[in-house]
Amino acid sequence: MALLVSLAAAMTTAAISGDEHSPTGPQRTELTYSTLGSRLDQLVAQVQVGQASPQEAAEDSLIHQDESVAVTIHLSGHLPNLVQFLDDNGGDPRNVGRDYIEGYVPVTLLGQLSEQPGVLRVREIVPPLASQIPQQIIGHGPPVHGSVAWNDEGYSGQGVKVGVIDAGFDGFRDLMGTELPATVRARCYTGIALAVPLLEVCETVSYVIGVFTRFGDHGT
Repeated sequence: MALLVSLAAAMTTAAISGDEHSPTGPQRTELTYSTLGSRLDQLVAQVQVGQASPQEAAEDSLIHQDESVAVTIHLSGHLPNLVQFLDDNGGDPRNVGRDYIEGYVPVTLLGQLSEQPGVLRVREIVPPLASQIPQQIIGHGPPVHGSVAWNDEGYSGQGVKVGVIDAGFDGFRDLMGTELPATVRARCYTGIALAVPLLEVCETVSYVIGVFTRFGDHGT
């Protein structure tokens, strides 16, 4: 019993004195605004301590516009009040759903936004990533989707309208009538809820958030 007491006392003493052999856990950084998550909270902190200007902090975000960042605000209620709050304080709500808002919010407003009634969390909008499939592979879609077996049985898809949401790809106008159907309609999103219905824009703009493509009757 005396041995057990001595051992416990020694362990306690080592922990208090910071003995180099005592176990230590990973250091955890506390968030100032936990509703924002670590990425957005870090941007706000950079501005608050003078490490970066609002413009510089916004530019460190994935999608930005001037001093604002593109975010999704998840809500548990108070939707009209939150839309009004953004309108009154320099925010730019673009898409308003039943329990969310997508739009641009100034970095300097993020902290105050996160504390509004009904706000569950605020997260950056993440742009789509380009496919990592080598460009020399042509027609990889059919085997991936398992449509080859259906084609072999005589099901061509004729008369079926197909829509694709994609990060965009170069040269798709050259594929119309071969790899793609002859009739293609597209909306090129160059910003949050900002679309241009011109095929050439989707191939020429330097920054595309996403492309929605609707094909006509797809017979392949």
